[in-house]
Amino acid sequence: MYPISSLYLWDQRTLYVGEAFDLASITSGASILVYCIEGAMKITLADCAEPVVTRSALIPAGMSFNASTNGKRVGICFLDPCGGDLYQCKKFMGKSLGGIYFDSNDESHQIQVLENIFSKRMSEDIAYEEMKRYFFSRSNTPDKEHLVDDRIVHVIAFIKNNVAGNHSNRYLADLVDMSDIQLRRIFKKTTGIPIRRYRLWHRLFVTANLMALGNTLTEASIAAGFSDSSHFNHVFKSMLGIRPSFVLKRAENIRIFAPYINNCLIGDVLNFRSPSDVAL
Repeated sequence: MYPISSLYLWDQRTLYVGEAFDLASITSGASILVYCIEGAMKITLADCAEPVVTRSALIPAGMSFNASTNGKRVGICFLDPCGGDLYQCKKFMGKSLGGIYFDSNDESHQIQVLENIFSKRMSEDIAYEEMKRYFFSRSNTPDKEHLVDDRIVHVIAFIKNNVAGNHSNRYLADLVDMSDIQLRRIFKKTTGIPIRRYRLWHRLFVTANLMALGNTLTEASIAAGFSDSSHFNHVFKSMLGIRPSFVLKRAENIRIFAPYINNCLIGDVLNFRSPSDVAL
């Protein structure tokens, strides 16, 4: 019998809190906050000889790493794609090494928040407010050091609303009056990953939402734009560090909270595939 864990699927963020699992050879499609609730974890980076031993870490999108928790419960939050959360969370991390940030200055308090979300089985709205308050609190005045290009915001919104479409970079660039090269450069600078990888990352999110609505894994992954189950399995493992079977075996012990589902996106997924789309 596996312990009950919770998976929160919000529009800009995703939170898993509960049963531990190791993140092996992962290159995430989003920046990640990882907290080991019951003790220290070990994070190994390709370019660092010594592992990082910590209870809290912030890992930017696109970085390859391994994380071992030795069976301890974890809280893993995948952050917003435009980098606002990453910029905010850097402020409370006390150390950095090899491109990652760790040892939060408010670590004990934040771990208690995650413990409360886990033990109290908080509803999605209360859990979201707790995360915003203790992890993502921001000033009403935008940080001049982190201003996101509106054109990138528009491209991200277009990808989210046309999740099954494989529009070319040129097509997306034309939408916002940019060159192909300019779009690819600014998009990666903003999100930390290329356009194609962001599209695949968002398809994982949509697949999870569709499964929460009662679709099978095969139905959900095909509707979200994956070519077949093999393609889905490969992307899932490379971006999340675990195989889909890990989740499916524990399906009855993972509570899924999906408070925000873009009805237009979900509805359009089943019908939208333009034959003129060019695969990236």
